[in-house]
Amino acid sequence: MTRSEIIRKAIQEIPLGRVFSYSELATTQLKHTALVSEMSRLVKDGEVCRVLRGRFVVSDKNQKTASGIEIINAICRYRNKLCGYETGPSVWEKWGLIPITKNRKEYYVAITQMRPAQTHKGIIIRFKKAKLDPSRYNHEILQFLDTLESINKIPTKSKDKVLPVLFSIFKQWNESQKQQFSNYALAYSPIARVLAGIFLQNTGNNEASKKLAISLHPATTYKINVDCSILKDLNLWRIIEQK
Repeated sequence: MTRSEIIRKAIQEIPLGRVFSYSELATTQLKHTALVSEMSRLVKDGEVCRVLRGRFVVSDKNQKTASGIEIINAICRYRNKLCGYETGPSVWEKWGLIPITKNRKEYYVAITQMRPAQTHKGIIIRFKKAKLDPSRYNHEILQFLDTLESINKIPTKSKDKVLPVLFSIFKQWNESQKQQFSNYALAYSPIARVLAGIFLQNTGNNEASKKLAISLHPATTYKINVDCSILKDLNLWRIIEQK
């Protein structure tokens, strides 16, 4: 078989829409330079689409690009190392904080080194600065803290369900996760820290909540524009509810 036929045969084993790299074509036993040359030809012919440098997605007449999540996965992994994680509205949708947007075209990724927004076949990826190294820290907890930090920016009409949903997620965590949560929160803004602190206090994690209370300015008040009635001791934490 020719080099093109060898690569096409390997690509046929890859599901439509899944992002892949040169490493997944190692079974072809072709030299890297040959792979690069042949993949460039396939991209030009429209048989595959280049998502990022060295990463591709199989094309067909109906599907010319990867899904948003596949693109995020490709961006967040570089040389087999995690360097980012999904955050923002697409995560809020999964948690039921905002209505689901059909055919979402915009996603946010938290990374350590900022870069301009990218567009991939109509899907826009925007970036925000990660507070902690995504390769070392629990992404679910980072997503949660990102959400607490953006609590006043969540565009929902059901302001009475935001904190109950988040508090329900938090209560399902084990003690190790709650300890991570309290430690990570110290890297976040005051509004995230005050909400993290009151979450911990309301579940009996008093020592961890005290650590966060000490990190806050004793005269600052915190305006929250969602229903906070699920939480106790709002006055103690100087939280002012503004719905």
